[in-house]
Amino acid sequence: YLHYTDEIKITDANWSNPFREIPYVMLEYSVKRNGIAMHFKATKVIEEKIDDQIFKVPDEYEELSYNQMENELNNIFESFNY
Repeated sequence: YLHYTDEIKITDANWSNPFREIPYVMLEYSVKRNGIAMHFKATKVIEEKIDDQIFKVPDEYEELSYNQMENELNNIFESFNY
């Protein structure tokens, strides 16, 4: 099952989960990835103004493509399988 809301306006909010076709913000859902069952649930939503500087990426960070990130995550998840 899943719960979502159309009251939070975020473009492409589900780009990183299996529900990318749903144009709303997910509040609760379950997914199984690499043999690991995960459950995500928003416990509260707070509307507040955030300084844009919080989103500034530090210079020492390395940019990865989506595929590179997926490969890194798969390696991490595979390390959990003994």
